[in-house]
Amino acid sequence: MTIHEFINRSEESFGDKRYSPGQRAAIEAKCWHFTERELNAIYSDLLETCKTLPLVAHIYASARSMNMLERKEFKPHRWQPSDCGLCRGEGRLGIIWRLTFEERPTGVCEIQELTELFQYTKSLQVALKPNHYRSIFRCRCLAGEADTIPKAWPKWSNDSNARREVWL
Repeated sequence: MTIHEFINRSEESFGDKRYSPGQRAAIEAKCWHFTERELNAIYSDLLETCKTLPLVAHIYASARSMNMLERKEFKPHRWQPSDCGLCRGEGRLGIIWRLTFEERPTGVCEIQELTELFQYTKSLQVALKPNHYRSIFRCRCLAGEADTIPKAWPKWSNDSNARREVWL
């Protein structure tokens, strides 16, 4: 259930009371980060424990009782220098792309061209030129498999395109 569905269901379930616009805004602002699964669990818990229309304090108390508000431990990315020619052991790559647009008979095409590839920590020292942007990749070496590098980051490989075309 989304946060809007959560609010609407709560109003339906707890009698003829309704949230004020300010209460709705407060719940949306404070509870946007809960997943749909977490909102379902919170809603079920509130049906059992709450006698009135639940406010943010009730929602957070329910979430806290189910350990949904515990902070996850931050793991800094530690790495050892290696002989990898791309990342030097860091496992992360910074890539700078040049962005251009081209009019073609079939429409407008966005062209992204790789201009620089280097160790991620070095990319922070590079000033971007106009029409350039930075992205991040995991290296293809063993260091790119580190637990502290998100698996959602794309993995660089030899066949990764140095030029991409996107039709608009």
